[in-house]
Amino acid sequence: MDIDYYLTRSKKLKDDYLWIPYCKDISKIKTAWLIKFQGGEIEVALQSLSHVAFFGISDGEIPIRFIFECEKYNVQLAFYTRNASKRFILSNPGRQGTDILTLQINSRSDERRLNYLGRVILKNKLQSKKLIFPKYVLPQLDASMSIPDLRISEAKSAKVYWKGFYSSLQVRDCSRKTKHPLNQMLNAGYFFLSTSMIRWLHHYGFSVFHGFLHSSTRYEALVWDLIEPYRFIVEKAVIEVWQEQTKTEYSDDELVRLTITRITEMLNTQVVWVHSTQQYVKLKSVLQGAVLALRAYLLGDQHFVLPLPSAKKGGRPPKVSYILPGQIYKEQLKSMEKK
Repeated sequence: MDIDYYLTRSKKLKDDYLWIPYCKDISKIKTAWLIKFQGGEIEVALQSLSHVAFFGISDGEIPIRFIFECEKYNVQLAFYTRNASKRFILSNPGRQGTDILTLQINSRSDERRLNYLGRVILKNKLQSKKLIFPKYVLPQLDASMSIPDLRISEAKSAKVYWKGFYSSLQVRDCSRKTKHPLNQMLNAGYFFLSTSMIRWLHHYGFSVFHGFLHSSTRYEALVWDLIEPYRFIVEKAVIEVWQEQTKTEYSDDELVRLTITRITEMLNTQVVWVHSTQQYVKLKSVLQGAVLALRAYLLGDQHFVLPLPSAKKGGRPPKVSYILPGQIYKEQLKSMEKK
């Protein structure tokens, strides 16, 4: 097993993802930690990480010292399994000076703002589907539509999208509710993506339970709101892994592992153009950017503008007060292209 798939280091940003399948043991080695898991082991320094995700149920023990050192370096810990509907998160909340939580709750009580935020999230989600299927026909979302109306429109659109998704992979008689390896890969990928979103929501002082498009407070509604426009990352990774498995037979667990591996590679290596901020960034920066966009709108931006990858185009970009972290400049792009 190639351990480099599990950890991609960045010298500039403390934003590395570590995914541990079926942890067996964690022990201290000088200033680092040795983590043993199903398939291998890895030595890591926690100060270089942003979060660690433990996947699967095992008898491995996690030292209390390891947990407190994660807290010291503001490393989020996430625990989840393939079939679990919930996950367990240990995260150090941010210490922001602005009371963003009150603004968030008040916006949920304002029907006009609530519908607007829900509509923007859904519109961006539907638009992102064209990154998977360029000929995907977008439904019309009227400005007067309420959240229930938006959800109905989304459900109708999703039915068409998923039919095309499974057909493109030559998988018949399958839907999102079917017990199938493809759905296990999708679910695991969405959970993995959502752990990153939770980290940034905590960091900027949001409540993860108070969403806009998803109104229930019985689960992490805001998390699932903000990953909606970025589900294409998971779906693209699943398509690539599934197409490769037609040449090699993999177990269900191996397909999940390969999916998470591919998502991690995409987040850490793909450079994208974001028109709204006029920046080149790595794909992972748009996840933090989604939280920054919501924060900027609640603090006074006229429009809620989510950062989405797009082709570089002319025209005046929308006015936003946030910038994405980890900007890649022209000189860096040329250097990367040569490599």
